[in-house]
Amino acid sequence: MAASRSSPAPPADAVDRPARLLSRVCLVLALALVPAVAGVLALGWPEILSTAMPALGADADLASLARWRSLLIFVLAMIPVSLMAAALFEASRCLAAFARRQYFTVEAVRPMRRFSARVFWAAISGIVVPTLVVLIATTAGPGPARLTISFGSDDLFLLLFAGISWQIARVLGRAVALAEDHAQIV
Repeated sequence: MAASRSSPAPPADAVDRPARLLSRVCLVLALALVPAVAGVLALGWPEILSTAMPALGADADLASLARWRSLLIFVLAMIPVSLMAAALFEASRCLAAFARRQYFTVEAVRPMRRFSARVFWAAISGIVVPTLVVLIATTAGPGPARLTISFGSDDLFLLLFAGISWQIARVLGRAVALAEDHAQIV
């Protein structure tokens, strides 16, 4: 009978360092994303928005929108970005737990679940917000209002990613429960 061979566990630094680095990168991106996008939108208004949302069409005059409409569009445009920044913050917390070697703990699983939920809602808002922006912008003028809903492969990929990461978080949660049960038995 042949003895089973398992590969040796990697040294702790091989796991800890990348997790710590990725945690820090996610945290920096989480903190920088909202101000960066808000600054780009504010400095390049309305050209940036017109370029980012071709569904507005050439006839939408964003520069002449009422101030409240411009502010509402700006706030709406920040929703997906804010949700993604919150997701990055949760990813940072999860990875920080991994860097502390807390793999099968609530400290790792809870941020992973929150990350998945925030990515899901960022994807949903990435579909809904452009629709609302087009509706708000086109109902301001004398022409007909326009309702445009688009669902692209990037939206599908983000939703798929949220679902996959949610399932991984569920499996990790089950592993935590099994580990706790095992610790009580031993």
